Amino acid sequence: MIGIVILAFGIILKDTGTLGSRSGIMFWGSVCFVMTGCLAAAVLDNRDSSVVKSSLLANAISIIAALVAVILFSVDLWHMDSAMLGCLNWPEKCGQYEQVLPLIMWYGIYGALVSFALLEFIISICTSVFACKVTCITATQVVYSQPQVYTQTTVYTQPQVNTQQLAPPPMYNPTWNQQVPQPPPPPAPVINYNMV
Repeated sequence: MIGIVILAFGIILKDTGTLGSRSGIMFWGSVCFVMTGCLAAAVLDNRDSSVVKSSLLANAISIIAALVAVILFSVDLWHMDSAMLGCLNWPEKCGQYEQVLPLIMWYGIYGALVSFALLEFIISICTSVFACKVTCITATQVVYSQPQVYTQTTVYTQPQVNTQQLAPPPMYNPTWNQQVPQPPPPPAPVINYNMV
């Protein structure tokens, strides 16, 4: 996102003739930073060591580009500051609205560019540190594993037999507890029909 903002400012300031616009840092620096961001997003999906190393290399290039951008934008700010002081000290040299307002706008735009380039530099360093940690951990941590051999051994032991008679469980329902003797069913009533 920062690279796109710097690119947009570069399109606006391309014909100003400043050191930053003549060097093209607003274009190739922002494109480099956008490509670095794309590689960092690719590392999240694929943690292959070649992708991580290419992201680390792109971060290193982006650090250099951001440092160059900070230096060039700061030099441009310094030159604009001296031009602005000349207009403020000798107002007859510069028209009231002809030169001062564009210088104030340039001062604001280049101040934003310096802050964005500095933020780009810090983000690139932080991303490089994390990528280096991932690369160093995967490169130096070698795990040796021996094949696991499983053998099955059967151990025979004497079962411990309890020779005591167990007490029957308490009787809750005689139909479920078959160990408890059930009383015999009551006799059926006998009906005698005496015929006389």
